[in-house]
Amino acid sequence: ATAQKVSFPVAICGMCGNAEDVDYYQFTGKAGQEVTVNIYAQRVTKAVHSMQSGGSGASVMYLMDSILTLRRANGQVLAENDNFVGGDSFLTFKLPEDGNYFLEVRDTRFIGNPKYVYCVEIADRPFAHAFFPMAVQRGKTTSAAIVGHNLGGLEKTTLRAGADEPVGWKRISVKTPRGQTNPVQVMVSDHPQLIASGNHSMAKAIPLSLPMGANARFSKPDEVHYYSFEAKKGQYYLFEIESDRRDLPLDSVIDMFDSSGKKVADGDDGYYTKDAKLQFKAPADGKFFVSVRDLHNRGGERFIYNLRAEPATPEFELHGKYYYAQLAPGTRMIWFVNLSRQNGFTGPVELKVEGLPEGVTATPVTIPSGLTRAAVILSAKSDAKIDARLVRLYGKAAFTDANGKLQDLVRYAHVTCELQVSGGSQARRPINTQLVGVTNPLDIVEFEATPSKITLRPGEKVEIKVRVKRNKEFTGPIQLAMPFLYGNSIIADQLPPGVTMSPDSKARLTGKTVEGTIVLEAATGDSAPKPLKQFPIAVMGRISMSFSISTNYASNPIHLTILGADSKAAR
Repeated sequence: ATAQKVSFPVAICGMCGNAEDVDYYQFTGKAGQEVTVNIYAQRVTKAVHSMQSGGSGASVMYLMDSILTLRRANGQVLAENDNFVGGDSFLTFKLPEDGNYFLEVRDTRFIGNPKYVYCVEIADRPFAHAFFPMAVQRGKTTSAAIVGHNLGGLEKTTLRAGADEPVGWKRISVKTPRGQTNPVQVMVSDHPQLIASGNHSMAKAIPLSLPMGANARFSKPDEVHYYSFEAKKGQYYLFEIESDRRDLPLDSVIDMFDSSGKKVADGDDGYYTKDAKLQFKAPADGKFFVSVRDLHNRGGERFIYNLRAEPATPEFELHGKYYYAQLAPGTRMIWFVNLSRQNGFTGPVELKVEGLPEGVTATPVTIPSGLTRAAVILSAKSDAKIDARLVRLYGKAAFTDANGKLQDLVRYAHVTCELQVSGGSQARRPINTQLVGVTNPLDIVEFEATPSKITLRPGEKVEIKVRVKRNKEFTGPIQLAMPFLYGNSIIADQLPPGVTMSPDSKARLTGKTVEGTIVLEAATGDSAPKPLKQFPIAVMGRISMSFSISTNYASNPIHLTILGADSKAAR
């Protein structure tokens, strides 16, 4: 094959589309010229569905695993790199002489797929990976080392944050004697920031006055960093690392010790990240020690982190799966929501969906105290127009702070979609928005359940009659359910604990069958459900299109009330 000639700076879009594909790019360089090569492959395709290649079963490979090789014109290897940011490679090299050079791009396993696309950047400009420290307090300045290449001798810069600047991450570029660097991430924080050093034992732990941010680097392998703080019994505290999410290699672990050196808690991976997170409730007053380490005991100039340390307030998270919805006019769809209560939060959470298409509404639902799951029932009016929108589910709650002041909490849901991975198995990937579409008529035209209000006591059963109207061309099976099933496994449930769908239900509608029965039963004794009032649920009708893909319909909302075993109120 003939190498493609390029001149830098250049961004090249390519593809390793077939097995044993190797791409070559030729450029002309000068002696002493420092070249950087940065490839984006896994970072931009890891959330793409069905990226598998190769044979079948466990032999299937997933995602392009790039390797970069820089060669002389005679084929001699000058530099090579694999797995710099995740599975993506990066290399930098000072050219030894004037002449032609060749960049080789391939998959490390010599496999290919038309989806194995990449973008490789070649430049002789300054390149920065990170700043150390990586955070600055609002209204402050701090001197920071630049971690990078071809910086023209520049080693440090000044990070600034305005007093009114929003808290969070921003990107800045630094001017060097050889030009501007690429944009680099910097965190703007409300908290004072310190730079930690020398705290490699519990005896040399650096005291933290919370809230505070600690910036540190594992300069060599086997380092462990220690911090201390004064805790109050019953108070919650949050310790969270930022590193992996900033394309740095640290796989952090947080350990908590009491004043005697006994380990009392630990924290590892956060939500879809190798950044460690620990929420800790102090069992007693006194001094506690926090240690930070790399899971694999590695170190180096890029093993940088920021440790966020602060007293924690009541908190919650919403979690969901499979959040996409197809609704024909006059039909409904159901999403299942799980609530994670944190730091002593026990209050109700109101669920909302923002950005819905015109004519689509969500049934009002609040997850009450003591409950951690619910359904979001979406309904399209009969005259809703064909449309599609990206929406977001969020929750609203409130808590009383230490000063007796009511504080609002608004949290967007952590939602994942399914992703096929190696061997054909299913994995999850986080998504920022969810899809709701109003479509032409689908397989189910109407889906009604009666009664619309039901009441249960421990030990009782209640029947819900279901009737569907099929599209005249559809005679396939419809599986009725209350939980969200994947095969025989419950993926999520809308029913409160202690209420289950009975085996007496007639839940599979085959052929031209249009009627079924759902039987709900309430447990007794210690497993009995807690009292509940007018809680919206719906019957789900699932039509499978393949092994892993289905369309999920919902009945009209049914309001569930649960009474205590000694209640004599009429049903």
